[in-house]
Amino acid sequence: MSGQGREERPRSSGSTRRVFWRGSVQPSLRVRAIEDALVSSLEATYVEVVDNSAGHANHLGAENGGGHFAVVVVSRTFRGLSRIAAQKLIYETLADLMREDIHALSMRTFTPEQWTADHHG
Repeated sequence: MSGQGREERPRSSGSTRRVFWRGSVQPSLRVRAIEDALVSSLEATYVEVVDNSAGHANHLGAENGGGHFAVVVVSRTFRGLSRIAAQKLIYETLADLMREDIHALSMRTFTPEQWTADHHG
């Protein structure tokens, strides 16, 4: 994964926030805004944000300023929800950013139990 940076920041609540970015530049303000919104609104225990915008530099959305992002979110809020309902919550949480800062968003959502089973089982 040459040319890719990573920052892990443990939080006092026991959650972990991981931010990945392409190139040598630190995470953008957009990445921080996405991360902060997901953690605060969904009480996420784990958030991973990957900024894939550099790979879409000539894409129409990039020309208008919107970035391409992928997120992984683990939250108790997703308990009892379908995958579509959980993803809808993410879209609602990021609605303001979707207007200008996010052109494309891919996501994976997990409850803490799903995350544990998927990554430790």
